[in-house]
Amino acid sequence: MAPNKSERIPANNLQALMRWSMMQGDGTEQSAEATLQQMGPERLEWLREALASLSVDIVEVVMKNVKELEAEDAADDAADKKTAALTSLTEIAEDMDNARDLFALGAFTPIVKALSSQHAGVKAHAAEAVATIVQNNPTCQQLASDAGVLDPVLALLTSSSSSANTDVNDSAAQCQLKAVRDISCLTRGHDSLRAQFLAASGIDRLGSLLQHATGPQVRGWRVLSVSMYVECMAIHSKYFIPPPSTLVSPHHVSSHQIVVKVVFLLCNLIQEQPDLKEPVVGATLETLLSILATHADADVWEQTLRLLCTASEDSSAVTARLRASPLAAALSARRSVTAAAAEADRDRFKEELEYAATLSARTTQ
Repeated sequence: MAPNKSERIPANNLQALMRWSMMQGDGTEQSAEATLQQMGPERLEWLREALASLSVDIVEVVMKNVKELEAEDAADDAADKKTAALTSLTEIAEDMDNARDLFALGAFTPIVKALSSQHAGVKAHAAEAVATIVQNNPTCQQLASDAGVLDPVLALLTSSSSSANTDVNDSAAQCQLKAVRDISCLTRGHDSLRAQFLAASGIDRLGSLLQHATGPQVRGWRVLSVSMYVECMAIHSKYFIPPPSTLVSPHHVSSHQIVVKVVFLLCNLIQEQPDLKEPVVGATLETLLSILATHADADVWEQTLRLLCTASEDSSAVTARLRASPLAAALSARRSVTAAAAEADRDRFKEELEYAATLSARTTQ
């Protein structure tokens, strides 16, 4: 982790670097000064040379990484070299000052180009770099917008793979998950980028991703009666057993991860722009209800109910849609699941139950 502003180490001042290092002991500058004064000339020179050998020229590192990214995708070891370069640039960008400097050094343009690489791993790492560079940084958000980052990110959002190869499918899902984070980091607090995202059918794209992430079981829910819907959800909740984490690849992206991230993003969008409540619910309600019927995961339920709570607040139109849907029945069935949970597990349902209570009150009035 990069040091914060008060601790940032002047790269061209080895005396300051030594002083900073020794201050990490008891945290006092007096202690650092006393230690320096107690050192003999030979010891001090040795320490100076050792620290000099460890100093890094950030500009040199950035330009080396840029060179790797500018190589053709078909070059030998291109995927590995580009992935390593993007990882390095992401680490550098964790310092917000460095993130802004990446634009001045011309490093952001090849990162944007890497979003369209033929290698899924390179695309996923490029998307991670974009999110790190622009998050919580209005200047970088605008510079990224000027560099045309949104279109390739949207392309990642809708990318998919029909391959039977699990690694290939996981790579496509990783790209989608990273793209959702990119959109969140790009649009948060930035009206222009949010408007561009919406103009590019952003809400419909997120709705399609939700459907794709949850698979074919979400189709056709409207043919179910309320009783069948409740029975389906109750059976799934009773017998669904999440795979042990020890058996899941660290690179595997589960459907519930994508669902949680997309729903969280949708909620943030309507919090920043309340007039999106009806469009968001109109585009996603059927899928969201199907997700509740086919997912027992507590995070999925919590974030989905949070979204519906936020969307229905002060919105009679959204509330009316929820009343006409099987939501009330689904909430009733879910209560039997949460009530049957072991005492030690009930804390994880706390916020979900609060959202459920709010929605029950709104939909039964």
